[in-house]
Amino acid sequence: MSVHDRRRLVEVLAIIGFMLIAVFLVPSLKGLAAIVPIVYFLANLRRRGNDREQAPRALFTKIGSGIRRTWGWILLVAVGTQFGSLLLFKYVSPESLAHIQDRLPTGSDLSVALVLTILIAPLGEEIAYRGLFQERFSRYMPQAASIVIVSLLFAAMHYSDGPADVVFWDLFSVFIDSVLFGIIYSKTKNLYISYIAHLLADAVALTLMLTHVIAV
Repeated sequence: MSVHDRRRLVEVLAIIGFMLIAVFLVPSLKGLAAIVPIVYFLANLRRRGNDREQAPRALFTKIGSGIRRTWGWILLVAVGTQFGSLLLFKYVSPESLAHIQDRLPTGSDLSVALVLTILIAPLGEEIAYRGLFQERFSRYMPQAASIVIVSLLFAAMHYSDGPADVVFWDLFSVFIDSVLFGIIYSKTKNLYISYIAHLLADAVALTLMLTHVIAV
């Protein structure tokens, strides 16, 4: 490993350390922890300006081919796992469904919060977890290992207090979704594709939750 690669790895590990401290020890920093990896990724993107194949405009032109290559995975995470998770919560841990619903926007803030949740949050998460963490870790370990490690981090960052079994099933469903997003990214190397899959998955999940398609 070159000095340059070692420094980049240390930088990413430092960011992850800060994120974990924020979510488990200093919750008031959780918002900042979500922004730091995105800023770091964008700064490095400017530094890699000569990488034309990974430039946002070049990746945008490959959306169609990427979707054709991974449409089955996209359908699985956007529809299959969302219905599967709700059925799991209903029959195995109904409290987990209530635990998740408590985090959803309600009342007068619903429309604005939904736009932020469905459109913006998945983009930031894909930039951080797939564009930065998975891409960086895959240089030092097998792709499958990087997907699992990043998905564990992704699940950890969605932690919220509650009974142990409720939190487990909540984070387990998040972990499975993240693994599928990671697979989609690994097959396309295109953040637009993993973002589309993430956006669709969140939209379906929120629709099911808010309309109570599956009653607890």
